[in-house]
Amino acid sequence: MKYILLAIASLVIFSGTIAAALFLTGNFNEETLQRLIQREVVMDTNTEAAGVTDVGPVAEALRMKEQELAEREAAFAEEKRQFELRLGELQVLQTKVEQVQAEIDASMADADTARQDKIRVQATSIAAMKADKAAQLLQSFSPEEAAEILYIESGGKQVIEERPLGKILDALDTDFLTSVLRAHQDSGG
Repeated sequence: MKYILLAIASLVIFSGTIAAALFLTGNFNEETLQRLIQREVVMDTNTEAAGVTDVGPVAEALRMKEQELAEREAAFAEEKRQFELRLGELQVLQTKVEQVQAEIDASMADADTARQDKIRVQATSIAAMKADKAAQLLQSFSPEEAAEILYIESGGKQVIEERPLGKILDALDTDFLTSVLRAHQDSGG
């Protein structure tokens, strides 16, 4: 009797182990049980026609994860396309900004050249005047402009030479002369 109980207990434990393994893998369904008992599986014609099979919860979860992954990949591809589109737009804008900056730099250089030419002409005119007339004219400028006119160079040589410059500085009002010399010193002269 002991041996019969041990055999029955072993059979129950084995059956429980198989059932637990099927349940954990998601294959604990009627089809799997029919295969274990080795009976002919009768397929439901409605299910087969619809293309739906009962593959268990794990397979269904896998299918859901695959679908979710496909949706994420599609969203990522769209974001990547949008990013590349925005990047292209930014590169076009950057090119335009660089062109505008180059135009502004060229315009500023032209304006600076024109200003320097104008100051050279004024310095040449002042150098040709008598000292008292030149001093009177210089006092109509700001001290910074007057310093720039008096000390501008052309071709590495000062436009107003030292001797006429000294006479013009002597003819200037003392306060204005102080301001001009301070402006010249502040400009690095």
